[in-house]
Amino acid sequence: MYKIISVFFLQHFILLSCIAAEPALGMLRAVQSNAFQKFSFGNTHFGCNAYGIVSLEELYHDANTSDVCKSKIQRFYLKNPHLQYFSATLLDLKQLYHLEFRERKCIMYAQGQMTLSELLLKNGLALVKPVFQDKEFRYLYKKAQKNAQVNEKGIWGDETLSECILIFREEEK
Repeated sequence: MYKIISVFFLQHFILLSCIAAEPALGMLRAVQSNAFQKFSFGNTHFGCNAYGIVSLEELYHDANTSDVCKSKIQRFYLKNPHLQYFSATLLDLKQLYHLEFRERKCIMYAQGQMTLSELLLKNGLALVKPVFQDKEFRYLYKKAQKNAQVNEKGIWGDETLSECILIFREEEK
């Protein structure tokens, strides 16, 4: 009975936040990777993937990613261990964050009006999905990614990953 009520409550929470088009507040329970966090709303717990991006971790776990690229990603994180835990150092557990839900993903406002997706892009830890067409966020995400490229942050500062980025972009088209 408890699970039924929890599922109903979560569906109601998500439905209301989608209809109202206003952010809801969720309490951060765990940071599993840079792009995946666990939240709670009351007694309901749920996970969120960052919206509109492909994180380096997702690229690593993608079945289409070659073993060569996977080993390059591993070496990148060995050279930059602080970037592997970027979200964990940025976000505070048991803190309330504004969330919006789109396409079964989360838009989490991590620093004022800036979303976690933007912060990951700005630090070179993710790529904008090539097929991403959300008018509200596409410009912001592309701008953040370009900023990382120009400043050679994260994956953009590691020439060994450039081939993997090109392969990813070609596969997505």
